[in-house]
Amino acid sequence: MSIATQRPIVGNDWSELVPDADSSWTPTRRVSICIPTRNPGPGLGRTLRCLGAQTYPSDLIEIVVADDGSDAPIVLAEDLAHPVRVVRQDRTLDFGAGRARNLAATAAEGDILFFLDADVIPERQVVESYARWFEHCELAVPMGLCRFVDVDDLDEAQLVELVASASMERRFEGCDVDDQSWRERNFERLDDLRIESLDAFRVTIGATIAVSAAQFHAVGGFPELGVRGVEDTAFGYRVHNNGGVLILDRDAIHWHQGRRNLSMGRRQQIDQIRAPYVQSVIPVRGFRRGEPPIDPPVEPSPVLRIHVHGDRAEATRRSVAADPTANIALTDRPTSAAEAASRYDDAFAQVDLPAGVLWSPSARQQVIDLFASKGVGVVRAAYQGDSGDGAVISFSRTRALRRAAQLRPDDDPIATASELFGVWWLDAETLGFVGAAASSSTVENAEAAPSEHSPGTIENVEMAAVGVVPGDAEPATGDLSVLSRARKRVRKSARRRRRPGLWLYKRMRAVLRWAAR
Repeated sequence: MSIATQRPIVGNDWSELVPDADSSWTPTRRVSICIPTRNPGPGLGRTLRCLGAQTYPSDLIEIVVADDGSDAPIVLAEDLAHPVRVVRQDRTLDFGAGRARNLAATAAEGDILFFLDADVIPERQVVESYARWFEHCELAVPMGLCRFVDVDDLDEAQLVELVASASMERRFEGCDVDDQSWRERNFERLDDLRIESLDAFRVTIGATIAVSAAQFHAVGGFPELGVRGVEDTAFGYRVHNNGGVLILDRDAIHWHQGRRNLSMGRRQQIDQIRAPYVQSVIPVRGFRRGEPPIDPPVEPSPVLRIHVHGDRAEATRRSVAADPTANIALTDRPTSAAEAASRYDDAFAQVDLPAGVLWSPSARQQVIDLFASKGVGVVRAAYQGDSGDGAVISFSRTRALRRAAQLRPDDDPIATASELFGVWWLDAETLGFVGAAASSSTVENAEAAPSEHSPGTIENVEMAAVGVVPGDAEPATGDLSVLSRARKRVRKSARRRRRPGLWLYKRMRAVLRWAAR
């Protein structure tokens, strides 16, 4: 199914995708269950047997087991309910789960990939429940619950019977169950992931997640870092940053065979090892604090990727290159963020910086704060100065641009991103932007009348003083050029700012914002 024909989801509110209680559907899509393992014990055999109880059509399920260099070849039973292929790789990393998952996904033939750990047993409805989310949303990323229990007193046949009869919940009622309370706290904070958040991906675990094969390959799969506790979260960041709709499917319950047994000392050791990796590959507040590590173990992902476009942009490019922070990256060629939206980028946000406007180092943190506090996907700053007058500086979350580009590939991605994630307008002056030396070329370029939605043109600039969504403004009319309309709006905006009524409105708005903190 084409992504462009599917339902538009505003932010991460997946409520639109919930099927009616009395609706029916006919499964048609092939699901590949991808299981990484190394030197598996009896848990893998139990999991494969229990998968035979899945309610999803067995002819639409395949299982791929990726062996990360086990000491001996993996031998499986021949009478399993689903076809199982074992693919093997040499062990090159201390922790090779991410690499093994990528190997399984590469070998998989299904267009939906369900990642499952070798010692995790999904209840019988999980594959069907996951697959249905993709009926109307190719960008769905459903994930379920994982409960850790002791199963030592149960044999393989008993576990299969519990799954087939939907009795796992009843069997472990009253037992000591670890239900990952840290995830539940985040689910509660985000209304089961319906609330858009910069860090919603932190709940991702690779043992219980599904994604379309197309999206998996678009983001490059799991990062192969060789460090426990990073690859799952980093993959979650990737699919989230790619515009994915993270869905908590409470019907998708998984049972981990055995309780977690990491000691506090071992956990602290793992945290110390993974910290520089987390700060390098996840450029989001709460994960990266300040600058990336001085000596990073992998190439750090930038917070902002800056696209400078327009004629005679040398001064603008030099101003970006002069910023010493490692949190920004300047593109090598004069592309716009809209052009960049056609492919995945690990950068948290894309910046359209028109020629004639100098980069402001203080803008980075201010814009990140706006993304977090306003809950929007686009921040646009209207510049009114000597050179570059009438320009618009656009900051767009990569997540919002990627969703827009995949949902409506023929439309302006910044406009679509603003519609789906919201936009906040303000004066570029408040972010510290100034113009380069005035030149006649700036006006000449503006007089060329670029398309009404192209990056760098003024659009709804009268909204800049009050920060409302541009879609609320009336469209421009008449046969005025873009520059003429811009100048008229700037004068109108300036007159409004001088009015006491607008000043009082802005003061009241500031007080209300402070009170809402």
